[in-house]
Order: sequence, then structure tokens, then C-alpha cells
Amino acid sequence: MARYRAPKPHLCARGLAREMLAEKLGLTPEQVTFSYSENGKPLVTGAHFSLSHSGDVVLCAVSDVPVGVDVERLRAVKPHLCERFGTDDPEVFFQRWTETEARLKCCGAAVGHWKHFVQPMAGYAVAALAAPEGYTAAVCEKRE
Repeated sequence: MARYRAPKPHLCARGLAREMLAEKLGLTPEQVTFSYSENGKPLVTGAHFSLSHSGDVVLCAVSDVPVGVDVERLRAVKPHLCERFGTDDPEVFFQRWTETEARLKCCGAAVGHWKHFVQPMAGYAVAALAAPEGYTAAVCEKRE
């Protein structure tokens, strides 16, 4: 008996990015080539983009300016992590976390530096995104 296995989320995210970037750059998806920053962020010439995936959801943003996105599936959180974001509500924690990670990705920083991106930053706009039930998402864009 054959079983169908859905592609891994990171592969779906990469495919979505290729489609969106190809449209933006006037290329075919096969012509979109990625390079990587020193922190491992995927890059292309001619556009800025960001990817995220959690559970069954994949998110991609393409922009003319630096951009970062994050999506998270709501789940149990250890109390000490919630406290770092000033809440005891896991849903509030994940909204604040997605905003933080979106800022971090927009700046191209390594995930290990997340503590530096918790607070709003001058020159960057962060907004919550509509997300499927059970998820939260955010986008950050550099304002020039």
C-alpha cells in the first residue's frame, strides 16, 4: 500500500517563496536562486523576502524593503518563557514572540539574539497578521 506524505513545511515555504519572487522579479520559479547571509537568512538579488512555517501553516512576504515574518502554532508554554514577555497568557506570549521574531528576521539577525528585538525599534513597523485559528502571525518592515 502506498502512502502519500506531504512535503516538509520548509520545502513548501521555499516553493512558495520561489513562486512569489519569480512573479516580483519577472522570472520563472526555476530561475530564482538563493544565496545566504552569514546568519543563514536566504537572500535573492532584486527583492527582500522572509519565510516562516509552524504546524500546517507556511508564510512568505516579499517586499522592496527589508521584511520579516513569523507564524506560530499556539501551544503550551513554560511559565518562565511567558514571564520574559510580561504575561502569563500563552496566546499573548506567542503574539509578542511572533512580533519579536519578525523584527529579528527583518534585521537579518541570528535567532540567538532575540532578547535584543523584544521592544519596538525606531525605523521598523510591526503588525499582527490574520492567521488561521490556533495560530498567530506578525510582519515587520523597515521604514526608510
